[in-house]
Amino acid sequence: MRKRTLIIIAAGILLVLGGYSIYWLYVADRIAEGIGKWAEAQRSRGFQISFGEPRITGYPLAFDASFDHPVVVAPGGAWQWTGPTLFAHADSWDLTRVEARFPGRHAVSWKDVRGTRSAVAETAEAGLQLDFGVNRRIQQGRINLGQLLLRPDIGGSMAVRSAVGSLRSLPSPSGAPNAIGDLGFDVVVEEVTLPAPIPPLGAKIDRVAVAGEVLGPIPPGPPRESLATWRDASGTVELRRLEAVWGDLKLRGDGTFALDAAMQPEGAMSATVSGHMALVDALIKRGVIPSGQGRLVRIAMNALSRVPTGGGAAEMKIPLTIQEQTVTVGPFLGFAAIPIAKLPHIEWE
Repeated sequence: MRKRTLIIIAAGILLVLGGYSIYWLYVADRIAEGIGKWAEAQRSRGFQISFGEPRITGYPLAFDASFDHPVVVAPGGAWQWTGPTLFAHADSWDLTRVEARFPGRHAVSWKDVRGTRSAVAETAEAGLQLDFGVNRRIQQGRINLGQLLLRPDIGGSMAVRSAVGSLRSLPSPSGAPNAIGDLGFDVVVEEVTLPAPIPPLGAKIDRVAVAGEVLGPIPPGPPRESLATWRDASGTVELRRLEAVWGDLKLRGDGTFALDAAMQPEGAMSATVSGHMALVDALIKRGVIPSGQGRLVRIAMNALSRVPTGGGAAEMKIPLTIQEQTVTVGPFLGFAAIPIAKLPHIEWE
């Protein structure tokens, strides 16, 4: 009797293991098939996609996939990315979360009004996490980069200690599971070392943090057409939080941005800054602020600056505007808005 019981238990265990093995092989085959279908779908949109034969491993507790020599070329050759071997992982009991790693060398080239440009990025740490909903659509994505070194073709290099970003679907006000196209985002970049110091701020940006929402559906298609449709449907970017620390300059603020008729960024924001007097002196020295007006600007900024409760550096609240690719500060105290930067033209093709 005892022997029969042991045989039944052993048979049951073998049956469960056999059934699970069949399940694992089935899912692994579906993963490989899904990767192929995704690549074909992108090729039908005009992309060129190539990578080595996917390798699916991880039995029995996970599904691990790796791809060698991945290359993506956008329609018309607008840009190209070549990356290192990609590794993806999902636990066998939770296929709604996929984690990927892609440390190493990334080469990017793109076309703009000046011709073909290129840059190389090397990163010691690079990870991506994707969470899927019941409808198999991505609900949230998170990317993490560490010890990043950027080398553009124009020379010089830029180092980034860490960069973390996330993008997530937002629920609609009506309570529907998703408002298609409405996305929340946040990005935190720390310790950016520029190719050369920019007086008087220096060569190291300590921290930049951005959080907000992209409101309005962005349809699939070429970037220029998709973004034009989004713009025409009153699409906006609501910047809920902007924080930056660069040398003595500290800035925090919020604002609203969109695309103008020429498909260039425009918008307005309110910002609180401290450590700004040294920057004003540098702008006067460079002639951005005329010397005759510089003394009055300093007087005005001193009048607008306040020491926060609890002490610390004096702060000033200022309006910032982007219009026709020009960043302006002001107006305040009767002074006209002062242009402080010219943005490069963006080609969306």
